[in-house]
Amino acid sequence: MYHGLRLFDLKRLNQDPRFRKDLQREHNGQIYRLPAGSPNYLVEIAPKIIQINPDIVPNVRN
Repeated sequence: MYHGLRLFDLKRLNQDPRFRKDLQREHNGQIYRLPAGSPNYLVEIAPKIIQINPDIVPNVRN
């Protein structure tokens, strides 16, 4: 994850139904899925940053 600009490309391309792609990875026998359009594509804003600027709204995540 976070290699190059792939995450940003996926977020952009997932907005077009022709290019939507669900991600699936296996690690230690556990399968992890990230569906296209999931709010988990967003990186959490650090609580320290939100403390510094309370006008920043945290990203919605599941």
